[in-house]
Amino acid sequence: MREESREETLRKYLAKIEYVPTIPTIVNQVLTELENPEANLQEVVEILMADQVLTLRMIRLVNSAFWGLRHQVQSLKEAILYMGLREVRNVVLSTWLVNAFVSKVARFRIETFWEHSFGCGLVSQQLAKAMGFGQVDRAYLGGLLHDIGEVVLCQNFPEEFAQVVSLVEKEGFAYHEAEDEVLGINHTDFGQWLVQYWQLEEGLAEVATAHHELSRARREPDLVAIVHLADLLCRLKGLGYGSYERLQVCLTDDPAWRLLVAKRERLANLDVERFSFELDEQVEEVRVAVASIYNNQPHRPPLKVESTRY
Repeated sequence: MREESREETLRKYLAKIEYVPTIPTIVNQVLTELENPEANLQEVVEILMADQVLTLRMIRLVNSAFWGLRHQVQSLKEAILYMGLREVRNVVLSTWLVNAFVSKVARFRIETFWEHSFGCGLVSQQLAKAMGFGQVDRAYLGGLLHDIGEVVLCQNFPEEFAQVVSLVEKEGFAYHEAEDEVLGINHTDFGQWLVQYWQLEEGLAEVATAHHELSRARREPDLVAIVHLADLLCRLKGLGYGSYERLQVCLTDDPAWRLLVAKRERLANLDVERFSFELDEQVEEVRVAVASIYNNQPHRPPLKVESTRY
């Protein structure tokens, strides 16, 4: 499809959207405060305390094993002291996002979507650390937001998205391939639009656009490549969307891996098998973290991923 045609098709669908969540004032105030190099801890706490539901959900999230605090915290101030202000942005956005969308397609569980997204955030962060990327907080957000266009689709276009899910389940399509088949565009187009609509940084918009097609990454190909690999690893570990996937994957042959190794030699020394094995222990932590925000039991999909070597 010509790029002009994709843009026209996106505009057609955007005109039909009845609702898309806007970032709440309190969340925006926190993000603005945290952009200040001299951000004040007490000011951040006071802003967040104005929303007690958000505060309680944040405390539940940071007390989950996913966030890795050494002991349970009892207050938001204590949590921020242990995390540090740089981590607050990630926790605030994670907590709000999980409750910002609903799925209107019965076979697409929103909790499962967030398990995949949290998992990608975690793995992106760990890959960034392993290769010396440095901006691990941005890597986490890139992983968290890479598929955000999916929830725009399942919430606003349930009939079309139900057809997408059917193609995925019955024909073995990848989601973006099925979306192209049904809609003429896919979640990457909606994801880029939503990240820009929220006025988040352009690097995150590029992750949403290019994580399935690395050649589209112009601004920050390294960040996009990290999230692309994290996405593959999560699906290999069963942190996909609950559908059966037959993935023929060798990470070290992937173009994203080759791009990163060419720039950052530390990645070439990564023990991929051990890294992957360690992720097995964190899969349950991801599910518990998402469940902690919804305040329910973690979902365990019955189907497993059939995968090949790493």
